[in-house]
Amino acid sequence: MSTRYGPMFIWGVTFIVFSVLVILLYKFLLKHSKKLEFHWGKAYLGSLYFSDLILLCLLVFIVGIRTNSGSDYYNYLLSFRNVDNWFHSLNQLLTTRFQNGLYVLMYVIKSFTKNEALFFVILAILNYLPIFYLIRKYSNDVLLSFSSWIFLGFFLMSTNILKQSLAMVLVLLAFDCLIEKKYILFVILSFLSVWFHLSTILVIPIIYFSKYLRPSRNLYYSLSFIGMIFLVFFKEFLTFITMILPIRYVKFYIVSFLQNNSNDIKLQLGAVVILILYLLLLYYLTDDKVLNQMNESYSQMLVINLLTLPFLFISPGFYIFNRIAFIGLQFSIFLVPFFNVNKKQILYSGLVISGFLITILNADNNYYNYSTIYNDIPVSIQEFVRR
Repeated sequence: MSTRYGPMFIWGVTFIVFSVLVILLYKFLLKHSKKLEFHWGKAYLGSLYFSDLILLCLLVFIVGIRTNSGSDYYNYLLSFRNVDNWFHSLNQLLTTRFQNGLYVLMYVIKSFTKNEALFFVILAILNYLPIFYLIRKYSNDVLLSFSSWIFLGFFLMSTNILKQSLAMVLVLLAFDCLIEKKYILFVILSFLSVWFHLSTILVIPIIYFSKYLRPSRNLYYSLSFIGMIFLVFFKEFLTFITMILPIRYVKFYIVSFLQNNSNDIKLQLGAVVILILYLLLLYYLTDDKVLNQMNESYSQMLVINLLTLPFLFISPGFYIFNRIAFIGLQFSIFLVPFFNVNKKQILYSGLVISGFLITILNADNNYYNYSTIYNDIPVSIQEFVRR
C-alpha cells in the first residue's frame, strides 16, 4: 500500500490540535478542581483528583467510541467478535497458547456483553487509570508528564497495539511494586505482562537489575556504542536470536524479515527521529547537575531508559525493536520534568514538534483517520483506502 502523504499530514495536524486542547483543558482543571480524600478512621486510604477523573472519562469515551482509528483496530475488533467461536471454553483458551492475556480478557468481557464499544471502553480504563495514578505518584510536574505521555507516542500506541499497551502498563505497575518492595506482586505483574505480550520478557530483567547500576554520562556513551554495534550487525544479531529462541512463531517472524527485508521507509525515518529524540533527552538527563536532583526511584527509571537504548539503534533496520524499546522508554514521562528551562513554553513546543513527527511517521494509525461508531462502520485499512 503506497503512503498517503496528504491524509498523513492532515491526521498529524488534527491529532496535535486535539492533544493541545486536551492538555489545555487538563491545565485548567488542575488549577480549579479539588480532590476528595478517603480515610478509614485515622488511616489515609488515598485521594481522588476530580481533574484526573474528568480527563480519564474524556479519553476513555473518545477511545471507546472510535472506529477506523488505530492500525490494528479492525483486527482486534474481529478477534473480539470471534473469540468465543475460536475457543469454546476458557480452559481451552488458557491451554492453547501462552501469549493470550488479551484473548482471555476478550473472552471474559464477551461472556458479559457483546457490545464492541464497551469492550474498547474497558480496555481504555485498564490502560489509562494506572497512568494517571502513577503520574500522580512519581511526577514532579503532573501536566508535563501527562503531556509527554500524549506527545511521545504512548497514547497513540494505546489505541493501536492493545496487547503490548496493556503489557506496558503492567510493567509500570510491576516497577511500582518493586520500589515499594512488594516482591510477590512484582513477580505476578511481571508474569502477567509477559502473558499479554512476550516482548516484555526482555525488559523485566532490566527493570529488576536497574537498582544495581547508577546512571551516568559514561553509561550513556557505553550503551550508545553497544547500540551502534547492534545497528551494524543487526542481521547477524537477529540470526543468532532465531537459533536460541524456543518460540516458533517469533522465529518465523524474524526469519521472514531476514528473507524479505521490506522495511517501510516511513517507519525507518520514524525510528531515526525517535532515536535522535531519545539520544538528546538521555544526554541531558545524564548531566551530573540533573542526576544530583534525582532520588533512587528516578535513578532507576533513568537506568531503565539507558538500558533499552540499544534496542532503539536496531529499530531503523527492524522496526519491532522500536516497540520493545518503548516498554522501557515509557519511564521517560516521569523524567521529562527534570528539564531545567527558563520558559516551559520552549519545552512544550519541543514536545509538540516531536509529537507531530511521531504521529505521522509511526505506524500507530495507518487509517490517518478518527471516526466514531455514530458516523462510520468498521472496515479494514485496505477497504477504507478504496472508499
